[in-house]
Amino acid sequence: MVLTASRDMTAKLWDVELGLCVQTFRGHEGWVNSAIFSSDASQVLTASGDETAKIWDIESGQCVQTLQGHGGFLYSAIFSPDSTKALTASDDETAKLWDAESGECVQTFQGHQGWVNSAIFSSDASKVLSASYDNTAKLWDTESGACVQTFHGHEQLVWRAVFSPDSRKVLTASHDKTVKLWDAEAGKCLQTFQGHGRSACSAIFLQISPKFSPPRMTTRPSYGTQSLEHACRLFKDMNAPCVLQSFLPIPAKFSQPQQTSKSYYGTPSLENV
Repeated sequence: MVLTASRDMTAKLWDVELGLCVQTFRGHEGWVNSAIFSSDASQVLTASGDETAKIWDIESGQCVQTLQGHGGFLYSAIFSPDSTKALTASDDETAKLWDAESGECVQTFQGHQGWVNSAIFSSDASKVLSASYDNTAKLWDTESGACVQTFHGHEQLVWRAVFSPDSRKVLTASHDKTVKLWDAEAGKCLQTFQGHGRSACSAIFLQISPKFSPPRMTTRPSYGTQSLEHACRLFKDMNAPCVLQSFLPIPAKFSQPQQTSKSYYGTPSLENV
């Protein structure tokens, strides 16, 4: 199955082989900016410009829970690894933790001075990592809601921040065209990956298996990045941050994002694409 999110205010579930829509999740009153499966694929979680996230039953297509409490539209929503909690990121400058069953907000992560573009869980869900328009990423303690680390160093907004598989490292992707690798505990920048010609929209860790080693790569972790220059790049590990490969798709029109000119229903990264 494939799950999609759309500006038509719906999310849809598709049969891969047939290419047919088998379920439509209707109920949001704004663009649906993200959609994700629960760990057992029995539910779907969506985030919307209507300032809510919703949890849906995948078989019936019915909304079983609405997560309401943000003061701005939501960029993303994800389940915890065990799907008992949900995490949302909003332009109200906060991320929120929710009980997925009751819909109760159990924690608010407050401290950014700009929109929170994304928020994710660590592998054991004990920490939350957020990325913001204030040019920083922050690490939070899930239980107390306290900020335990701030990653300073980018010159422009941070679109995405992600954990390494063991949650000991962090990658941040920024509008300053760079991706940075950080020590999660110390908050120290270990490496800056430069080479994109425009905003770096996302980054991800790749743990290479000993059974699979692509040409010119070692079995050490590598880092993939995506940019608004319409190219994706693959970098070697932190000890040799050279570009291994660039991937060039079809160009698309893009305008620089402005936090002050948001659309109620929009997402800052895709408004003008």
